[in-house]
Amino acid sequence: ERLKKLSKKYKFFILEDASHAYGAKFKNKFVGCGKYSDVSVFSFHPLKIVTTCEGGLATTNNKKLYLKMQTLKNHGIERGNFINSKKYIRNKLYYEQKFLGYNYRLNEIEATLGLNQLKKSSQFIKMRRKVAKYYDKHLDKKYLNLPLENTFSYSSYHLYVVLIKLQSHYRDKLIHYLKKKKIQTNIHYMPLHLHPFYKKLSFLKTQKFKNAEKYFFNALSIPIHPNIKIKDLKHIVSSINGFFKNK
Repeated sequence: ERLKKLSKKYKFFILEDASHAYGAKFKNKFVGCGKYSDVSVFSFHPLKIVTTCEGGLATTNNKKLYLKMQTLKNHGIERGNFINSKKYIRNKLYYEQKFLGYNYRLNEIEATLGLNQLKKSSQFIKMRRKVAKYYDKHLDKKYLNLPLENTFSYSSYHLYVVLIKLQSHYRDKLIHYLKKKKIQTNIHYMPLHLHPFYKKLSFLKTQKFKNAEKYFFNALSIPIHPNIKIKDLKHIVSSINGFFKNK
């Protein structure tokens, strides 16, 4: 909300990365509705809440931006609003390339899969929230900070990230411990300034990002998906809690 107010004051655009937030809400408004951003982008990667195998979606309420994106996704080609003189336009098949665009068109097979996923998305989110509530109730909060859902927010729980309160080396020990228990975990995400490409940028050499680094070295994503069984949840919770009790 504060960023939106600043964007009106200083006249800048807001591009919202909503890749993890399909189906999520802020103050009863869906993320991506355009109330707080000019363009919102969603991911349809195989591990996201809904998928088209790859690709994604951009939403906007700005007609000018919408038309520009429609052109860019099709190699920068337009079939109307021509620049060339009408003497070149001899039939309806005429088109012009206005920008250096790309092929961002969703193919028919991917679209069919996506439409089918959309029909099930509400059920997917409902099941994810059920898994999250189980974790909320049973994970040991003495050793873990759990995801917080504010009263004005509604999470779709694409991820369930816990923060380990102990020294950071316990996070990696927990990863190896859970792997032995056949529980797959992941880390989301390494801060940009720690990646080799961004380390080359001079402005990062003088900056310190202690909070981002502390988060990275203590964060762990544990399994959450619609088809997870209660027996698996019990195994995950007992394994995590058992690790800390025997630390």
